Amino acid sequence: MTSASPPDGGRTAGGRPAGRRPAPRALLLTFLLVVTMAGTGGWHLSSTAAFDDRDITLINVVLPMIRAGIRARRHHRKVAPAVLQAALGGLMMREAMARAERAEDKSAFKAWRAKLMMNVGASLAESAGGDLEFRMDLGPLWLVTRDGRLDWRIGLHGTIAPLLNMTDGARVSWPQTFKYGTLAFKRGRNTDGTIGTRGALAYSNANNFITNDDGSHAGHELIHTFQYRRDAFLSPRLTRLWPALEEHLENHLGHRWLDDTGWGVNWAAQCTWARLTGHDRDFEIPLEKEAYYLADNIEF
Repeated sequence: MTSASPPDGGRTAGGRPAGRRPAPRALLLTFLLVVTMAGTGGWHLSSTAAFDDRDITLINVVLPMIRAGIRARRHHRKVAPAVLQAALGGLMMREAMARAERAEDKSAFKAWRAKLMMNVGASLAESAGGDLEFRMDLGPLWLVTRDGRLDWRIGLHGTIAPLLNMTDGARVSWPQTFKYGTLAFKRGRNTDGTIGTRGALAYSNANNFITNDDGSHAGHELIHTFQYRRDAFLSPRLTRLWPALEEHLENHLGHRWLDDTGWGVNWAAQCTWARLTGHDRDFEIPLEKEAYYLADNIEF
């Protein structure tokens, strides 16, 4: 699962950064930082305070700006333009998530407009401080353009998750898939109105989601797929935390794959914090707070 982040200077033929790999100590500190931030409610988000616009801006705009400044210094680029580019991209991501509200009641045009805005914004933010690259997730496939060249990559998490959904009994909903621009599944309702075995009204995994036959709560789950796109560059990925995995995957799968596991790492860290502190992972972790605030106007 490689390189959900844009190219950082020179890269090998397999798409990974040239030069030295991150030191194990640095990787451990990065992972501990993620867990710590999740443990504080996520990026300074209190687990007791209500989630609000300040938190949305902090995650989608301020953090990408900080990242862009660091990357610009590392690659000997001008810091101010990089920070401004990340700010623009972050504002676009923030607006795209807001437009996903009640997506199930809106047209396919509006859903695709929000998805395109999300991917343009994320591409601007992740490229800031480095070479410009546009990347867009379309189910398990990623469209990648750089230096005028068009390419397709296979997202590991985006490929494995749908297979797990199907083995669990979910069926692909092609009308919803075409409407939202990402794989959508459906399941029949249980007697209590929930779907599946987890007592949920709808749920998501990476950039695909599962709803009932009517597509209820698709807007909430669409926001989770947008978080997946954002975390593809903003959160640590498995190949950054476990460098040997990158070489192993390239040896077996070639360099057509792409590491899109940032959302999974972030989700796992936040769920670990919830379990350790006695919080509800379905409502009280930042990823869920953000989705409920944007899609359902609910503040936890």
